Amino acid sequence: MRLYLLQMALNETSETPVPAYLIQTDDGSNVLVDTGFARDAVGRAGWRLGEEDLIVNQLARLGLTPGDIRLLVCTHFDADHAGGHDAFTASELVVQRAHYEAARRGPHAARFAGSREHWDRSDLRYRLVDGDTELLPGVELIASGGHVPGHQSVLVRLPETGPVLLAIDAIPRALGEYTAATRPIGPYDADEAGVRASTRKLLDLAAREGVALIIHGHDPDQWATLKKAPSSTRRRRPAGDIGGARRDGVRGWGELSTVRLWIMIGLLVGLWLVGVLLHTTNRFIHLLPVLAIVLLVWLLTNGRRSA
Repeated sequence: MRLYLLQMALNETSETPVPAYLIQTDDGSNVLVDTGFARDAVGRAGWRLGEEDLIVNQLARLGLTPGDIRLLVCTHFDADHAGGHDAFTASELVVQRAHYEAARRGPHAARFAGSREHWDRSDLRYRLVDGDTELLPGVELIASGGHVPGHQSVLVRLPETGPVLLAIDAIPRALGEYTAATRPIGPYDADEAGVRASTRKLLDLAAREGVALIIHGHDPDQWATLKKAPSSTRRRRPAGDIGGARRDGVRGWGELSTVRLWIMIGLLVGLWLVGVLLHTTNRFIHLLPVLAIVLLVWLLTNGRRSA
């Protein structure tokens, strides 16, 4: 299973990202999470958003078309998450029943009117779910309402990294020193009590499941440290990095890998120097500089962008 992070747009002032995600399972299924802005948002003032950033073009760079997407997870219908849904008429769209009903009618419906033409269509095929749901083996939907009614987050169990939690807008930024009870409430959060309850629920889940990384919905500092498509995430997390100090998804893996690689390079060079000083004839000793160079090249080309 692989997880691709797609940058759909970036705010020019704050560098706040608008992400979507592609999950590719081992049996070849493609699961898309959200679709970013609609085409009519291209060129909008204050945003870095071009034609190449639209979801159809993002998928094309990965060799995919909308017809290749088996499931589209709709976390919620805000315009920056649901603008491309209308391209996925061959997919099954999965949304929380509470959100689907709230978005179509009732006091919250006006909020989603601007994107309604993209998600409320007769040619789209929806599956309505109620609460936490296993979507596929290794992919779980987590009900996390509060930002909007029926919001959902996604837990992805990668084979090497371990569990990764896509918090989406339930926890849009790393909490830092804040807790569920003290975290700021954003201007677009519909229900403060729901936000705090969902924050607590996701943090408890992260601790219980040993989540390796929480990816926040709109965190410019974290987003800058993460690998984006066409690179994918599936690697094993470093020992000790199991949902504690690095649970908020800051630079833990990349920094730790860099330190370890420099230590390994230093040891290889040191062993080679000792061998030279002792005039050893061991062929392995003379291969150590080559190994050090290989590690150095890998570090300079890949290590600093690990996530």
